[in-house]
Amino acid sequence: MTMNLREWRHFFKLRTSSAAHPQMREIAQPLLDEFKRQIPVIFDDIVYGEDKISNKTMGD
Repeated sequence: MTMNLREWRHFFKLRTSSAAHPQMREIAQPLLDEFKRQIPVIFDDIVYGEDKISNKTMGD
């Protein structure tokens, strides 16, 4: 499976939200932590349990 950064952001938005299945969050959250460690400028705005990701460049 391959994904670009935009697709990973979408994946994390869906799979770390409060509506996601608990077992999916169990996998997605540590993965998101690693992405934040490796590429913080792209993934730091994603927070567990939030259904919206702010756009840093747009100031949302």
